[in-house]
Amino acid sequence: MHIKQIAHICLNVKNLEASIRFYHGGLKFPIRLTFMRKDTKTGVYFDAGNGTFIEAFEHPDVKIQNTGIVHLCLEVDDMSAAVADIEQAGITVTGQKTGCDQSIQAWLEDPDGNRIELHQYTPASAQKIGGIIQISW
Repeated sequence: MHIKQIAHICLNVKNLEASIRFYHGGLKFPIRLTFMRKDTKTGVYFDAGNGTFIEAFEHPDVKIQNTGIVHLCLEVDDMSAAVADIEQAGITVTGQKTGCDQSIQAWLEDPDGNRIELHQYTPASAQKIGGIIQISW
């Protein structure tokens, strides 16, 4: 077996249109495909780049609960520009900081409270050079 990469994550969302406004309108992910049940839009596939996707299905009555996934991390190539664009779309983003892995990060939440990390690699990022990271949290 040769796993190539993560293909997609699937989210249950309470309000599909709110998720479309967030992921498509705010984060600018193109909608690759739409799932229909008869004449009703029930889900969408957002193109997250390089063959990866975020899939969202509307379940207004489902209780959103933690499944063990702590957050979704999205790589950006210019953190300042990404944060400015996202804030311009009316989405709240935390301030930028350098994490213990020496990568730049900022945080936001989708309409269902799913935490999203924006992540920009630096030349010193541990993901590029390896090693051991001591954490204090």
